[in-house]
Amino acid sequence: MKVLGIRIKEEREARGLTQQQLSEQVAGLEQPVLQKIEKRKSRSSQYAPGIAKALGVNLEWLVSGTGSKYAQDERIADMVIASHNKAEEPAMPPIKTLTQILDELDQEMPGWHSLSNDKKARLILIGYDTITGD
Repeated sequence: MKVLGIRIKEEREARGLTQQQLSEQVAGLEQPVLQKIEKRKSRSSQYAPGIAKALGVNLEWLVSGTGSKYAQDERIADMVIASHNKAEEPAMPPIKTLTQILDELDQEMPGWHSLSNDKKARLILIGYDTITGD
């Protein structure tokens, strides 16, 4: 299982950031401290919340490797549920409601298409389950 430092390093490198660039985005974090965290000399870090925010990942995933990796996954799922909750015509067939939800996602978060097909499918299933009550 990957540890905190490896997840931080992989996400930082995936975004093309140096340790210095990332540390400048997190209040109080100095590059040498980030280097120690990435080299696994620290199993936890008081800077984890700031690092998670700077990298755009969920804190739970960054610290433990569990849960959804990207913060936007949670936002998209919330949008799916919220969109269903405010649907004006509850008797509408589920597929039409899902189409409306996907249209709203396109407007609110155009980058959601960059999620993996697996994550997109899970979000659609969440929306369908919410609509049908399954």
